[in-house]
Amino acid sequence: MPGLDLSYTNLSNANLKGCNIMSG
Repeated sequence: MPGLDLSYTNLSNANLKGCNIMSG
């Protein structure tokens, strides 16, 4: 399920960016 993996990776990246923005 490569599509599912890509979606999960994109969500994880967006989540990390959001956390960095909130922290900074």
